[in-house]
Amino acid sequence: VLSPHQSNIGAFRQTVISTMQTLRSHIEHDGDFLIPMNWKPPALRLFRDASRAKYASLGCYAAVASVLNYSDSNKSAEVMEKSKMMIKVLKRLLRKLDNASAEAAKSCLRLATLDVQDDSIVADITGVAGRWRAACDDLMGNIFSMMSSEEGITADQLSVCEAAADEVLRVVSQFAAVLRTANLTATEDQRFHPFSPEVADVWEGVTLLARSIRAQDGDEEDVNYLVRARAIERSLEQAVEKEPKLALANAKVASLEKSLALRSKE
Repeated sequence: VLSPHQSNIGAFRQTVISTMQTLRSHIEHDGDFLIPMNWKPPALRLFRDASRAKYASLGCYAAVASVLNYSDSNKSAEVMEKSKMMIKVLKRLLRKLDNASAEAAKSCLRLATLDVQDDSIVADITGVAGRWRAACDDLMGNIFSMMSSEEGITADQLSVCEAAADEVLRVVSQFAAVLRTANLTATEDQRFHPFSPEVADVWEGVTLLARSIRAQDGDEEDVNYLVRARAIERSLEQAVEKEPKLALANAKVASLEKSLALRSKE
């Protein structure tokens, strides 16, 4: 369950804007961009289409499921009877949406292992991903029209939604087949990027990334080395900053020692 802060879309949008501004400031140096602003990462279109299709499938399933799972303790007998009828009518559509969502999640896990530098494989998958995204957009539009209809859910609207769901299932099956042909399979060895949204535990992804970096030059289990390194760095900086004061203090001590030596002779 999301907290009110986590579900605040306005705050999230502002965070994204601030993050983009920070990124732009870091990639610009003396008026020159370290990364071309019009640069497009490899397979960007593919991942956009696949992500959009996946979350459209999940959204359609959640929309229909929320109708069936709606409960009110004060329902009358008539409303209860209508709810039972609604469950009976939407049950087949919900099953298809469930299958589409499950296949989408599995396919994206496979896609996360893609080598984006392999142009031939990326090109093959991109075409199917585009068709999958288009089919999911059509399904979402039909679901929205059915849910927002003032006349309620009609047989014609339900038929159109089921046909759209069948098309999504057909195309996502083709997408999965292309991934299998490219030998892309979901694995448990976390071969995809630790910050990928496919990682179930985000903090585990952060830990894995820290370990992989540390393993290149040290102990991979020593994930807190950066904290200690920063502490040592700050201590050295403070020592350097205090060096002039230390030299002045030594000069004063030497002067006092000379004064004491002269007084002792007198």
